[in-house]
Amino acid sequence: MSRNLLSESNFIHIVLLSLAAAFLAPAVSTTSCGDESDPQRKIFDTTFTWRPYYGLPESLKQNMPFYVGGRFVGFGEKGFKAAIEKFKKLPGGTSVVWGPDCGKMSSSADDSVLAEELYPDLWKDFKQIAKERGIILSSNRWPVSAEVDEPPELPDAEYIEPGTPAKKGEIILKWKPEKGKYTEIFDYWNVQAWPVYYLDGKESGRGPDGFLATLKKLRDYPAGSRLRIVYRDITERYYDPPGIGMFNIELRELIAVKKHRLVIECPKGQCPKEANCTARCRFTWRNFRSLETPHKEVVYLVNGKVMGRGDEGFDNVLEELRKLPPGSLLEYPCYFLHAQAYGMEEREAFEAKNPVPFKHREVEFMNVIRDRGFVVDRDGILYWPKTKFRSISRFDEEREGDWFLESLLRFAVIVRGGAEPSKADVVISWKQDRDKWRNPISKATYLYNGEKIGAGTSGFLAALQRLESLDDGATVRIDPVCIRTRGPFADAVIMKGHRHFETSGEEPFRGLVDLLAELAAKKHFRVEVVPDEGRPNHCPGGK
Repeated sequence: MSRNLLSESNFIHIVLLSLAAAFLAPAVSTTSCGDESDPQRKIFDTTFTWRPYYGLPESLKQNMPFYVGGRFVGFGEKGFKAAIEKFKKLPGGTSVVWGPDCGKMSSSADDSVLAEELYPDLWKDFKQIAKERGIILSSNRWPVSAEVDEPPELPDAEYIEPGTPAKKGEIILKWKPEKGKYTEIFDYWNVQAWPVYYLDGKESGRGPDGFLATLKKLRDYPAGSRLRIVYRDITERYYDPPGIGMFNIELRELIAVKKHRLVIECPKGQCPKEANCTARCRFTWRNFRSLETPHKEVVYLVNGKVMGRGDEGFDNVLEELRKLPPGSLLEYPCYFLHAQAYGMEEREAFEAKNPVPFKHREVEFMNVIRDRGFVVDRDGILYWPKTKFRSISRFDEEREGDWFLESLLRFAVIVRGGAEPSKADVVISWKQDRDKWRNPISKATYLYNGEKIGAGTSGFLAALQRLESLDDGATVRIDPVCIRTRGPFADAVIMKGHRHFETSGEEPFRGLVDLLAELAAKKHFRVEVVPDEGRPNHCPGGK
C-alpha cells in the first residue's frame, strides 16, 4: 500500500533486490490491475514520482530521478520527458497519483511542487496531456512503489563476516567513497558522498549512474550465481547507499529472474540478529482495538493463517510455535505512546507494562520463547489512551486499516464506479453511526439478506456461521464497505492487483475480516464488496 513504510527487517531484501526494471520493464510500466467490475475493460492505474535532493544547489537538483509506476525512467529533464511519453499511451480514465506533494505533509510549511518548480513547461505539458486524455490526477505525500507487480519472493539472504572465502563463480558487489568525500554514514542527500561501485573488483561508476551500469553488467552473469553484497558498516543498510535503494524494484527483479543466491557480508560483529535464523515466523493478532477489548474477541494469526479467537486461538498459537526449529526468528507487535504527546518517563512506563491481548498468559508465551531459543523482533504500533477528548483508547487506526485492506482485497472484488454487482446468494450489510469515537464498533448492527442477526462481534460471527451452510462457489456481497473509487483522491490507496481508491470511513468488522477470508477460501466463495463512495476519510496534513 502506498501508506506503508518499509521495515528495517525488509530493507535488506530491498537493498539486495534492486535493479532490473529499467532493462526488463515493458513499454508502459503501470499497476497490473484491470477494472475489477468489468474484466473485459482493462485500465491500468499508475504513479508519477520523483526523489528530491533537499538542501542542494539548484544545478544538482536538476539531476532529480523520475519514476513511473515505481520504475526509474531517467534523470532531470530527460526523465520528465520520458515519463510524459508514457502518459501519452495511457487510456482515458486512468488514475495517476503523483508526488511527493509537500502540501500534504503535516511537517511541511512548503506547499510547492518541486517538479513544477524546476520544470514549469514540462509540468504544464503533463497537466495538459492528462486533461486531453481524460487521465485522473491525484497527489500523495509519498506514492511509493508498492503498485509495481512484485517479482517472486526471494530466499532469505545468507549473512557472512569479512574474510569468508569467496566460492567459485561468486559475484562480489561493493562500494566505497571517492577519496576525501566519505563520512562514516552515507549522506543520501549529499551527492558529494555518492560512492563508487565495483563489481568483481572493476569500477562500474559513481552514484546512481554507476549503479545502473553495475546492473547492466550483472545481467551478463550466469543464472544461479552467488551474489555477495559487501557493507562497510551496518548503518549503510538503513541509510540507503545512494543508487541501491533508488532502484530497488530493478535489482530485485534481476535477482529473481536470474535466480541468484543472495549473500550479505557484514562488518565483524555487526550481522543483524535475524542473520541465519533457522526459520522465520510472524505472530500477530486482529480485533484488539484497545486495551479494553475482551480477550475472547481477539483473533490470532501465525504466518497469516488464522489460529482462532481468545484462549482457544492462543492455545493453537503456542502449539504452532513449539513446532518451530530452535533459534527461529519470531516477529510480533509491541505498542508505544506518541513521543510528541507523552514524556520519556510516561512512554517507558507504558512500554515496560508490555500491553498485549494475552497478558494473562504472557508467562506461557515467554517460556516458549526461552525454551526454543527464539530470536525476537518486534515492530511498534502507536497507542492512544483515553483522554477527556477521546472516550475510548485506540491503537493506530491507519495500521489497522492497512491490515484490513490487505486481507479483504486478497479475496474480494471491488464493484467500482456504480457498476452492477453480480447476483448474490447472500448480502451482508451493517448499520452504524459513522461517529466512530462516540459509537464503538460493538454498536454496529449486522443484517443477513436484510434480516437483523445481531450487533458487534457476535453479530458478525453469526453471519459467518450462516455462510458455512452455503454451497461451495456461492456469491457473497458485502454492502457497503468504506471505499471511494471515484477520483481524484485526497489520499489514494495503491495496492497490487487493484485500481486506485481511498477510504471513506472504517468498517466495524475490520478486525474480523481474516475469519471471513479463511471461510471464503475454504468454500471457494466469490466475494464482492460495494463501495459507499463516501467522502474521503483522511486528508494528510489537514490541508
